Amino acid sequence: MDAHQKALAKAAHRHAQQIEQDLLRDYPRLWRELDDLRSAPPVTWPDWCLLPMGAPATIMTSTRFGDPTPPIAVAAALYAWRSPAPCGSPNPA
Repeated sequence: MDAHQKALAKAAHRHAQQIEQDLLRDYPRLWRELDDLRSAPPVTWPDWCLLPMGAPATIMTSTRFGDPTPPIAVAAALYAWRSPAPCGSPNPA
């Protein structure tokens, strides 16, 4: 990775961190609640799935009812980004 690529990667990381801070300002318990859903899933989902999109949708629409559409896809992507679990590994079966 050359210096330009490193600078771009650092800028992207800072941007993602800022988006995460903004998200947690509006939904301060989001990560904890998503972790709880992963620990005790209310339904069964495939092993390859870190967390279904319905999980952040459920939390974000129930905690701030009446607000504009919450950034559900952003929350799901950031949750996967910050997770130590491997994501996106295709199942060759």
